[in-house]
Amino acid sequence: MKLILDGLSKEFRAKSHNRVVLDDVGFDIRSGEFVCLIGPSGCGKTTLLNIIAGFEKPDRGQVLLDGKEITGVATEISVIFQDYALFPWLNVLENVEYGMKMSGISRAARREKALKYLKMVHLTKHQNAYVHELSGGMKQRVAIARSLASDASVLLMDEPFAALDYQTRRILQAELQNIWQKTGKTMLLVTHNVEEAVLLADRVFVMSVNPGRIKKEYRIDIPGNRHFGNPLFAEMVEKILDELMVEVEKAAKEEYDSDWHLEKNGIRHFAAADLGIAVPDKR
Repeated sequence: MKLILDGLSKEFRAKSHNRVVLDDVGFDIRSGEFVCLIGPSGCGKTTLLNIIAGFEKPDRGQVLLDGKEITGVATEISVIFQDYALFPWLNVLENVEYGMKMSGISRAARREKALKYLKMVHLTKHQNAYVHELSGGMKQRVAIARSLASDASVLLMDEPFAALDYQTRRILQAELQNIWQKTGKTMLLVTHNVEEAVLLADRVFVMSVNPGRIKKEYRIDIPGNRHFGNPLFAEMVEKILDELMVEVEKAAKEEYDSDWHLEKNGIRHFAAADLGIAVPDKR
C-alpha cells in the first residue's frame, strides 16, 4: 500500500467546548490509485488532508507512506489547494520552478522540468505571464504543473475546481485524468461534487459528520465512458448522493432553525415564474 491511514482522530479545543473533528478514520490507498473523499461541510475532510500531508498532527493514530510513519511535512506528498497559492510577483514559469529552486536544483534542470509539465497542462505559450493575467482555470493548471514538478509520488487535492465555472471544471477534470494516466501518481481528491468523484475515482469514500468518520466506500467499476449518458454512471452518482444527503441533512439540522427539513422530492418549479417565456420576439 502507498498510504495507510490507521485510526486517525483529531479534536479541536476551545474555551467553551472541545469538538471531535475526526474519529478513528482509517483506509488504505494503493500506489497509482485515484481516490475521492466526499462529505458535508465540517466533516473534517480538509483536516484529514492536512494530517496526511504532515501539516497537522493527529491526536491519535498514524499515517504511513510506503510503510514509514509521517511525522512532519512529507516531501513525497504535494498538495493542490482551491485558492491556487501562486506567487503574484513571479511569472508562470517561475511559479512552477519555485519549489525546485528552493531544493537547490540547477537553473537548467528546473527550467527543463518546468517546461515539461507546463506542456502537459497546455500552458507553454503563457509561461511569461503573471498571475493577474490568468483565468481561474489557467491558475489551477499552473498549480497542478508546480505540484507535478516537485516529483512527489502522492498528490492531495483540496477541492481544486470548486471555484471554477462548469465548463472550465469539466476541461480540467479531463486534463487531470490524462495527467494521472500519464504519470501514474497516487491521487487523493477532496470534493463536494459527487459527479466529479464518480467521474475520476477508482474508489469514493463518503464521510459522516460530527464527528468525521468513513461511513461508506464505493468502488467505481463502470465499463466504457463515464458520463450521464451511461446509465451505470448516473446510477452510481444517485446512490452516493443519497448517502451523502443523509449526512448533509444532519449537518444542516445543527445550523438551521428547528422547523427546517430537507425537501425530499427535489426543488419545486413554479410555472408562474417563467415570466415572458412565451412572449414572441417582435424585433
